[in-house]
Amino acid sequence: MVFKDLLQLTKPKLSGLVIFTSAAGMLLAPGEISFAQGAWATLLITMVVASGAVLNSFLEWKLDKKMARTKSRPLPAGRMSPELALWFGVLLSVISLPLLVFTVNTLTAFLGFIAWSTYLFAYTPMKKRTPLAVAVGAIPGALPPLMGWAACAGGLDAMAWSLFIILCVWQIPHFLAISIVHRLDYHNAGVMVLPNLEGIDVTAKCIFATTLLLYAVSFLPGFVSTTFAGYSVAALLLGAVLAFFSWKTCAHSSQTSQSFKWSKAYFWSTIAYLPLLFICMIAFKFSN
Repeated sequence: MVFKDLLQLTKPKLSGLVIFTSAAGMLLAPGEISFAQGAWATLLITMVVASGAVLNSFLEWKLDKKMARTKSRPLPAGRMSPELALWFGVLLSVISLPLLVFTVNTLTAFLGFIAWSTYLFAYTPMKKRTPLAVAVGAIPGALPPLMGWAACAGGLDAMAWSLFIILCVWQIPHFLAISIVHRLDYHNAGVMVLPNLEGIDVTAKCIFATTLLLYAVSFLPGFVSTTFAGYSVAALLLGAVLAFFSWKTCAHSSQTSQSFKWSKAYFWSTIAYLPLLFICMIAFKFSN
């Protein structure tokens, strides 16, 4: 049970996204990396992000106790002491960051430290002060593909930064949709989210606008690298589907039940969109 609770503290869904996006960064980067080296780097990158997730759980366990979707987590449910969570989170970071420096490279470790510190010391405290926290939280969330790229190539180029921009923009409408679905939970916990401050209609319009921005930046890989020119067709089609769901969310924002339904549908469409977009990039790279 203790092992299961420790694993839950790392937020496995978040870790799964990190594994996927960092591995995608490695596959898309120039140069070569062996499977063993790539797996080792991915493990350490995941440990850094998991450390941030555990320490975030430690810092917010009283807040989590006020929300229906988080109150059963190990700390708010009382299954684990906050001290154990603190030491587990610290241990993950003091193991993974130095190992990234000495067994991968300094740039990957530096990016990991930026992701870890921004998530804990900027995004986490901002959540109770301003809805703009979502924009700050997008930065650490978008760094894993850069870390994967740096682990393979030893540096960053325009293509690497295009991945960062895509993932950074993707997170904003993705989280705004979550904030509509769980707006009552966030209200109870005192987390500042746009639906509770400006209303669902304004939030839905922001989802639509940022989805169009995501649609635009999704073409960046085709502009910065001729290798990915053909990928733009996939970006065109996938972006159109996502834009449709965002438009439906916006069109039904004045109806409470329908806004919940379409926000949830949009949320799941973003979950499908991101891996499909990255898979298309990888497929076009290796088909050339």
